[in-house]
Order: sequence, then C-alpha cells, then structure tokens
Amino acid sequence: MIDALITGKLLRDPALKTGSSGKPYCNFLLSVPTNDGEYTLVSGIAFGDVAGRLAKLQKGDALSVAG
Repeated sequence: MIDALITGKLLRDPALKTGSSGKPYCNFLLSVPTNDGEYTLVSGIAFGDVAGRLAKLQKGDALSVAG
C-alpha cells in the first residue's frame, strides 16, 4: 500500500451533498504543483464530519489530504 500527502489549492468551491443513505459527502478538486513547474489535478471525496468541514472552504483555499 502506498501512502501519500497531497497539498494543493481548491479549484472550485466544494459542495456539500447528501447521499441516498442520508449521509453527507463532498467532492473536491485540487490543483497540485509538481517539481517541474506543472500542475496536476487531483479529485477527491470526503464523507461525514470531514465533508461538513471541507464544505466550509472556498475556491483558492489550501488543502492537504493524507491517505
């Protein structure tokens, strides 16, 4: 298994949604700089309490994701 720490800036405001089970989730899109000066797009999804906290962020805010 590979663990990673990814840090970037949000490309759009995360939107809090509710799944069919009634539990909250939030999709996000990060722009992550690479060593060669380019950028990589990384999409992710958060669930539950983390989704609620993530939804308070705005486009341009820095975000680090570990997993």
